[in-house]
Amino acid sequence: MTDSRPVTASRAGTRLALSADRRGLVDQDGVPFFYLGDTAWTLFKRLDHADADRYLSNRADKGFTVIQAYVLRGLEVTNLDGELPLIDRDPTQLNEGFFRNVDWIVRRANELGLVMGLVATMGEHVKRKVSGERFKERNEQIFNEDSAYRFGELLGARYRDDCVIWLLGGDRNPSEEDIATWDAMAYGMKAGSAGVHLVSYHSGGGHSSSEYFHDKDWLDFNTVQSRHQSRDANYPLITADYALSPVKPTLDMECRYEDHPDARVIDIQKVFAGELDPDERVDAFDAREGAYWATTTSGRWRTRAGSTAPVTTRSRCCRRAMTGSCPSTRRAPSASATSADSSSCGRGTWPPLTSRSSRPARARARITSGRCGHVTAASSLYT
Repeated sequence: MTDSRPVTASRAGTRLALSADRRGLVDQDGVPFFYLGDTAWTLFKRLDHADADRYLSNRADKGFTVIQAYVLRGLEVTNLDGELPLIDRDPTQLNEGFFRNVDWIVRRANELGLVMGLVATMGEHVKRKVSGERFKERNEQIFNEDSAYRFGELLGARYRDDCVIWLLGGDRNPSEEDIATWDAMAYGMKAGSAGVHLVSYHSGGGHSSSEYFHDKDWLDFNTVQSRHQSRDANYPLITADYALSPVKPTLDMECRYEDHPDARVIDIQKVFAGELDPDERVDAFDAREGAYWATTTSGRWRTRAGSTAPVTTRSRCCRRAMTGSCPSTRRAPSASATSADSSSCGRGTWPPLTSRSSRPARARARITSGRCGHVTAASSLYT
């Protein structure tokens, strides 16, 4: 039997940039780059090399092009080798024992044809949040403008020769007091990488980076985080970004996670506190609905939300895609697709939308059979 899985060229040495019309991403040869991402937020802490290779190979085989993961997420949380990310909680001192593992995963991902979307730090390490902190028992705020610049510079320099995209913000909307800190980190990354890396910002739910940073020269493209709930309209955010000047690409980089408790009908904070075991969850229909809404908003952008079969017993992920080429709303284009060959772009057909009401509630809540043809990130990579 012939292996029909996609064969993706290595991304080692790839340099991504904005297209000439500033509506999409291209590589150094001008070939459109299709952003189809999977979230594995704690990839650098939860997997050994064998499991990381299995996960990355799985995603590459399925046509994903980007893996999004946090570099700094919890100052006292070690990787599997017992290594912390920083020395003495100092963001200007990277722990080589921790970052050797990051190096390996980034380069292995590139070898498999994947770009790493690196979220530099969780927003909690820049400013405290009134509620919903993951590390509320201890002070995790460590950045000022000087240390943020140096941290960004160190990361940019370390991965200058690798194919990465930097995502700041870490799931936080900035305040007036910390915008300068994020600016400093971004400029440090640009300096460290000699300007070869794209940089954007990961805002909180229901917001876009454009609200805070659109006019900043370091922000190469905008990202939206729509909410983890059914029927949530993401298209107003995409539409607003698309109409802005100066023109910049935009995508929904964190959309509805399949099997996530449905925040439209339940109290998410009670779920996170262990006080509620919800029956209502985001399902495959909800995830795809968000993708199609974002997909058809501007006519040029492809944003995909996730599905289905778990690596373990349950899964949470999001898929999102961005391109300036393929106009098809039912297919994800290949990395080399152009508007001229979009009818045959070969990244795989998206499964059709079926009526949400046509399935029993429990079936909608846990669609984990794999029948939709994609495998999500394991839940252990989410928290």
